[in-house]
Amino acid sequence: MDTYQTPQSDSALLAFHVRLAESLCAVLPPPLDATPEGVTNSHNAVLALVRRLGPVDDAEAELAFRYTVARVNGVHCEYQAREHPRGSKPAMKLIAQGARLAREGMGIWSMLATVQDERRRREKTNVVALPTSLPHGGEPVADSGVAAEAPAGAAAAPPAQSPASPAEAKPDRPRRSPPALRIIQGGLAS
Repeated sequence: MDTYQTPQSDSALLAFHVRLAESLCAVLPPPLDATPEGVTNSHNAVLALVRRLGPVDDAEAELAFRYTVARVNGVHCEYQAREHPRGSKPAMKLIAQGARLAREGMGIWSMLATVQDERRRREKTNVVALPTSLPHGGEPVADSGVAAEAPAGAAAAPPAQSPASPAEAKPDRPRRSPPALRIIQGGLAS
């Protein structure tokens, strides 16, 4: 996989996703329909899957790459299993391999979702405005382990409250489900 730079704009993000999709198409199995239209459909489906995953940096791109390869290869194995008689040894091996790749893809997708949630959380906290003035005349106070006394006219700041249990903590956004892959007559579709 190529080394990617973090994109700065929407057009740079699209170019980032296109480069990632091109890298993916080079390592994925050939489409079911080998016609130029089938190849184009397959490439467009891979690009749509990459855009839906939404990687914006190297770590997310690597996880999106691994997820897509695992899922597409898993679907490809399941498709190949249909070509063998039901219950035959090759069919059973292909079905097992397809299921293993699907589980691996789900694990990678889970890691990708966690990394993206952490990035969004960091971005959200970086946007919060910092206080414009510091206490004690603008000079930072050295922490000596003893709580400093507040000036007589200053009100004490309420302590930050944390939720009592993890169940009370609400996530920033609902968990999303991984993109589904389907095989259509023209090739891979998302």
